[in-house]
Amino acid sequence: MTVISGLAKGIDKAAHESALEAGGRTVAIVGTAIDKVYPKAHAPLQQRIIDQGGLILSQFHPGSNPGRKGFPMRNAVMSGYGLASVVLAAHEKSGTRHQCQAAVGHGRRVIFAKTVLDTTSWARDYVDVGAADVAESIDHAVELSTGLVAQYEANEWVF
Repeated sequence: MTVISGLAKGIDKAAHESALEAGGRTVAIVGTAIDKVYPKAHAPLQQRIIDQGGLILSQFHPGSNPGRKGFPMRNAVMSGYGLASVVLAAHEKSGTRHQCQAAVGHGRRVIFAKTVLDTTSWARDYVDVGAADVAESIDHAVELSTGLVAQYEANEWVF
């Protein structure tokens, strides 16, 4: 599996670093132009991703400044690029909500940590309509993700 995340502070950074440390693949989809780094403190991580064969992906022209709108747009790209969005932490007004909405619109699965389901009404709504799954643990999230990869590889994936 490839880790796809946004190179942001917190869980994004941890996901990229963990993938690199495990010798895995990682793709950073950024909400800025490809020639800019945000946050600037992540410049060494961005270079490490490149050096270790990962990918930095941007939908914005070099030199452009998409501003705040770039991050919801980045989330939409992330949701369409992967087979699923795994949400480990979010709150009721979280920007992650936009990524989940885009993922469902792209026909992708959303996998929520149980804590997200317990703290957000929108996560419960996605589960109630069958657009999302609930992971009881990290191991369960990996199991659900692995099942999606197996379906995709067996050509049983429905977009």
